[in-house]
Amino acid sequence: AFPSTEMPTDKPSTEMPTNKPSFHPSETPTGPTPSPTGELDSLRAVLVERSPISSDNLILEDSAQYLAMEWLVGNTLYDSYTHDRKIQRWALATIYYSLYGNDWALSDGWTNHEGNLEHECTWHGVSCTGSGTVVSIDLKTNSVYGH
Repeated sequence: AFPSTEMPTDKPSTEMPTNKPSFHPSETPTGPTPSPTGELDSLRAVLVERSPISSDNLILEDSAQYLAMEWLVGNTLYDSYTHDRKIQRWALATIYYSLYGNDWALSDGWTNHEGNLEHECTWHGVSCTGSGTVVSIDLKTNSVYGH
């Protein structure tokens, strides 16, 4: 049988289900419950597995590795990237942050808004295979320095 179409009452009933909630909603709005592991934590786990030497730097918020990870997670197309592509973009962004990319003579595509939407193989100085795997980076005329 279907639930009654009668108006729900405040009295609990054991006969038929009602449309009235069994609890009162909170008075103040609440945001979504944070997931136990956010995007940064998920990406960090992948990166530590592939690049264990970077594990300490992936938790230091001012490190090139962390900045690159943070930039990558903020990419508009992040969810569409494979693990390998995430690692490749992270590695390139780590180079950019380590070598003071903001000061480069030419940094077309690197970690700017356009780089967020363009394939990393179109970034200045990056050469790739036909399948999109980076094979070389040429920044010798680019005022590169770093640590």
